[in-house]
This record gives sequence, structure tokens and C-alpha cells, in this order.
Amino acid sequence: MRRRLFTNLDLAGFMVGAIALVLGMATPAPAQTPTVTTITTFPALTTYVNLIPDPSGTFYGVTGGGNVNLCETMGCGTIFELAPSGGGLWTQTTLHTFTGADGAFPAAGIILDSRGNIYGTTSNGGASENCLGYGCGVVFELSRGSSGAWTESVLYSFSGGEDGSNPTTLALAPSGALVGTTAHGGNLSNCGGSGCGVLFELSRASGATWQEKVLFAFAGETSGQNPLGIAVDSSGAIFGTASGGIVQDACGGIYCGVVFEFTHGSSGWHESVVHTFRGPDGANVNPSLTFDGAGSVYGTTQWGGQGCSNPGCGVVFKLSPKNGAWTEAILHSFGDQADGGFPTDGLVFDGKGNIYGGTSNGSDITGCNPFVYGACGQIFKLSPDLGTWQISAEYPVPGWYTPVGDLLVDASGTVYGAACDEYYFSGGNAFEIEP
Repeated sequence: MRRRLFTNLDLAGFMVGAIALVLGMATPAPAQTPTVTTITTFPALTTYVNLIPDPSGTFYGVTGGGNVNLCETMGCGTIFELAPSGGGLWTQTTLHTFTGADGAFPAAGIILDSRGNIYGTTSNGGASENCLGYGCGVVFELSRGSSGAWTESVLYSFSGGEDGSNPTTLALAPSGALVGTTAHGGNLSNCGGSGCGVLFELSRASGATWQEKVLFAFAGETSGQNPLGIAVDSSGAIFGTASGGIVQDACGGIYCGVVFEFTHGSSGWHESVVHTFRGPDGANVNPSLTFDGAGSVYGTTQWGGQGCSNPGCGVVFKLSPKNGAWTEAILHSFGDQADGGFPTDGLVFDGKGNIYGGTSNGSDITGCNPFVYGACGQIFKLSPDLGTWQISAEYPVPGWYTPVGDLLVDASGTVYGAACDEYYFSGGNAFEIEP
């Protein structure tokens, strides 16, 4: 397998790809059956993995547990490098193992800046003894010194109060500042006294210190609460997903979720709810969002839709702006049959406009157990056909693990991702799907 080159990284690390132009007349090559290959495995107790590439084709990533170092024996998580070593082989190297005080349990993806520094969050750990004694989470940086050794620095440790607690996704703003969300904290009079979460900015102050500024404290319910993930578009607007919205029987009697947008004006940051899910159009929205070139926003919901019984098996949705309003279109509603069910996080476009994503169930996979939730993970390919989106292929994930984190696609159309056993903690793997 040749060394992959990744291009066209967006700010949140959600989309990697290139569009190939074919010039002249050529005889089409015979169609080949795509192959799914495990490129590395992850140790037991790994419950979350996310990959991000640098331009050379090396991956960096986090694991949400494993590699031990205490944290109640589940392991506090790691930061790792996955480098191609020739002949289709990859070398996995642990760059840092979290110990608690420097962070614990990464639960969201990492980002790279232009100098190759790695930034991310851990949902727990840090200097605070709040948050049930596990710490309220940190924002960290991993940088490589002149000797090649990597050093982790805690840029900010959350206290669990107005500054937020349990950080989720992080993104780079056009200004170079880090923006992110926390699942809890903020106004502690809301959301049962734990706070509904905040949108924060982390910027470098004088010297080497970093300062946190709360840009917005979520109020809960219809305006959203417990934000899950964010992405920054080319204009600097911040889009994200959150719980909250409305409670519907069609959503299993809980909040259906929202997609929100933050724009910056002379009076500061303003939040608007782009879409409120109601069940048939999706429920329990997943964290990640992906943009296309026209400014439309794509994502998935774990439940909802009309493909199977209440609360539904999930949807792929598109939100399109027009005249200041947003319109939702359901690209696919899963039926828990051959097309799978219960989408996981991380859609990605290839250079031909196809969308790849993952599901935790796939009832038509030979050898898996369709009666165990998350036991039949697969990757789907959603293709446009004269304006109608159709599932054009499904690929079982090695080991039938549940896909986790964001998918990636390189210039040749090869898809990369990761999967874990989220129920029996037996580990996971990273895989590639070659066209």
C-alpha cells in the first residue's frame, strides 16, 4: 500500500479529501471489490478512538481509556501516532499516557495547528477536585521538541463552576484561538444545578499563559443544553449540536436535540437554533457536523426517522440556508436491515460527492449477533443519484466493532476510521476501506 497524502483539512478536522479531474479519453479500468483491512489494534478497555491526519499521511489520535496508569484501573487514555511503515504496515507509538492530574478520558477528537502541535480535551481530570472527585476536565497541548520528544501541557483546567466542566469538542477559530464547549457548568441555577454547559474561547495571553473566556452559557431546554460538538465554518461562524430542544414520545420521552449556530457581532456572540429535532426527522443528534461548499450542514442522529419502530433507527440529515432560514432534508432514514441502524459519529465526503458514515448495527452481516446492540458495526456509502440519495454500499467493520470518531478519506478515495467494543471493553481497531 502506498503512502497516503491528505489535503484540504477543514478547521475542525471533520473532512479530508480532494477532487480528481480526469482529462482526455481513457479505457475504464475493471471495477474492483473494495477491501476492508485492519491497520492496527487498540488494547482492552479502549472505549473511544479518533484519528486525525497530518499532510504526510501520518495519523494522530486519542484513546478514551486503556494503557492503564490508574484512573480506577480503566486507564486514563492516551495520545498516539500511527505512521505508515511500508508494505501496507503501520507503526503505532504512544506519545502520551494521561494520569489524571494532566487529564483523563478523552472523549472528543484532537486538532492540529499549522506547526504540528496537537490540541484536545479530556472530559475529566485536571487540578480541580470537583466533579465527583474525578476532576472537571482539561484542554491540553502536545508539542514536539527539537529532540523529537513530545511534551504535554495543560492549557486550562476547568473548575466545574461558571467556567464550565467536562469539555467536549475543540476547534480552531480563524483568529488562531481555541473555541470549545463543555457539557456542564456555566449558570449553575439551570439544568438541575449542574449547569447546561458553555461555549468558551481559550487564547494565549502575555507570555506563555492561556486564558479562558466564556462566550455563552447555555440556558437549557428549547435553546439547547449539554453541547456535544462544534465545527467552525470559513466565515468564523460556530455550528454545533446539543441535547435540549423539545421532549417527544417519538424521541423516547427525552429531548430530541438541536443544531445551533453562533455568529459574532458588535454586541458579542449571538446564538440561534438552526434546527430542533422532533423524532420523525431525527432524535438524539450525534456530535459531529460536516459542511459542503455551498454552506449546507450535514450530520446524523442516533435515533429517529421512520425506518423502524419508535424511537427510530436514525437518519442522515442536511440543513440548507436560504433567505436567512434553514431547511432540513432527510437524506436517509435507517431501517435496521441491510442498511444498518443507529448511526454513529463522523460523516465525510469523498471527491465524487459520496458520503460515508457508520452505524452500530447492521442486521445483514454474516457472523455477527444482531440481538446485541453495537455488535454489528458497519460503514455505509450514501450516493446521490439524480437528486435522490441511496445507500450504494455497506462494509462490515473488522471485528464488528462499533465505529467511533470521525471518518477520513484521502485523495485516492480510501476511507479510514476506528472502531471499538463499547460494551465488553475488549479493545478496538483502526481500519481502511480501499476502493
